Amino acid sequence: MNTKIMYAAILAAVVSLTSACHSSKNAAQTATDSTATTTTTATPAAFTVGTFTGEVPVGKMKSAVEVTFNADSSFTLKEVYKGADNKPAPSMDSKGKWKYDATAKKIYLAYTNLMDRGTSFSVVDEKTIQMHDGSDHTKQTEGNEYNLTRK
Repeated sequence: MNTKIMYAAILAAVVSLTSACHSSKNAAQTATDSTATTTTTATPAAFTVGTFTGEVPVGKMKSAVEVTFNADSSFTLKEVYKGADNKPAPSMDSKGKWKYDATAKKIYLAYTNLMDRGTSFSVVDEKTIQMHDGSDHTKQTEGNEYNLTRK
């Protein structure tokens, strides 16, 4: 008789442990699912293609900038420099491919006609990007005066 009681007690303990582990696993999965849902809804939308314009400082002058990001990952960048009298000076047109890094929230340009220039943009929000320009001749740029807005 003692053997039957012992087997019943062991069986009850195994069922209890299995049930507790299963409940704990379901609770952990539910917590993971709710965290994933929270993270997903908190993540900003990916960058969308379009044209952005603005006027950025270039030394003591200004440059009117228009960059178009196309769906095929190509871009066109037009920069019209303005002289000291605020009249348009020479312009520069560039083309190439762009790449969006969702983790860094940055867009990187790879030029087809320039080797020494590296340009990236931080995505501020869906309507604003910030130009970061660097080459052998200029340091990296940053600040609100380098913001471009969606056209």
